[in-house]
Amino acid sequence: MNQEKKNKREKRVYDEAFRREAVALLQSSDEPLVQIAAELGVSQWNLRDWRKQYGDSSGSPKPSKSAAALGAIGTGAVAA
Repeated sequence: MNQEKKNKREKRVYDEAFRREAVALLQSSDEPLVQIAAELGVSQWNLRDWRKQYGDSSGSPKPSKSAAALGAIGTGAVAA
């Protein structure tokens, strides 16, 4: 029974202000979610859930760099 207590993790609670700031950082950064979560000391799953809860209401994800690059490529003429 003593070992059972050792294996349990203590649940950490983050206040709403911290969660909102974490989401704002995520949305304004080009860094991946996993990296930002690690820098903040939270799990990637927490940050993902907070983004769903506090993120912008448009529901559209931030375009990736590769999507922007493909859009720029698509503006040229197509060779026949």
